Amino acid sequence: MSEQRKNTGTRKRATKKDTENKTTRTQKKVAEEQAAPVQQNKEVTPDRVEEEVEKTANVPEQMAGKPEHDGAKPERTPPAAASFEVARVLKVTKPLMRGDDVKALQTALIERNYHCGANGADGTYGRLTAYAVRCFQASKGLIVNGRADRYTIAALGGTWKE
Repeated sequence: MSEQRKNTGTRKRATKKDTENKTTRTQKKVAEEQAAPVQQNKEVTPDRVEEEVEKTANVPEQMAGKPEHDGAKPERTPPAAASFEVARVLKVTKPLMRGDDVKALQTALIERNYHCGANGADGTYGRLTAYAVRCFQASKGLIVNGRADRYTIAALGGTWKE
């Protein structure tokens, strides 16, 4: 029976002695690495230290005049999109929806960094436009369904035309 186990490929458990040997070897490696001298490419001289201190001392003075480094975080707001009107729910259909309203939706998404594919705003509501709409809906806390309905259009800055 024991011969069958050996032949079937079952592994032998590591004994306590094997584990101790492995631990000892690891500890020796770590000790050797810590004992090895660290090589440095630059010599540390008093002149070099003074140069580094001068470089770092000038950085706040150089950045003081720049508005993005005045201590306050800049607010990131999406660019103002041109208002557009949509009179139908935009979604993926067969054949694909096309039109100026789709192009306006795609333009509004692209302005907010939700890209609609390599062709950009081509006026065709395909799967990449639906994906951009889903990403936008998720970021705004809307129902994520890939359809540009009245709530999605309003969140994009457009108006719903009845």
